[in-house]
Amino acid sequence: TLGGYVGAYIDDGLHSRLLLEVAKELHLKFPLIFKGHDLKYLWSYKYDARYGGIHTHADQAAVNVNLWLTPDEANLHPNSGG
Repeated sequence: TLGGYVGAYIDDGLHSRLLLEVAKELHLKFPLIFKGHDLKYLWSYKYDARYGGIHTHADQAAVNVNLWLTPDEANLHPNSGG
């Protein structure tokens, strides 16, 4: 890929029960943050660490959640969570 990543979007075929469950659980765990803000959009990216990925940007959202899944060896401070 040109930028070193591939992406999938909910309106283009990304239908993951796990991601929808995570969105639901976040809503339940943080009701004051998510009150009145239902899931509107969902996407997922996979990056190749040899490339830069997506440039710094701001998503248009009242509430935006990003989850980064990395191998354990990428955690430079394992005693404090990263």
